[in-house]
Amino acid sequence: MKKFIVLYHSTPEAMAQWMKASPEQQQANMKPWMDWKAKNEV
Repeated sequence: MKKFIVLYHSTPEAMAQWMKASPEQQQANMKPWMDWKAKNEV
């Protein structure tokens, strides 16, 4: 079984920018991570 831990570190400015994004933009930004997660799930 594969096990991963993902640590994410960002600046307050980057987090503020993320929070200003529309839900559609947030979803588009998360797609590569979600694709990676789906590929690596058991």
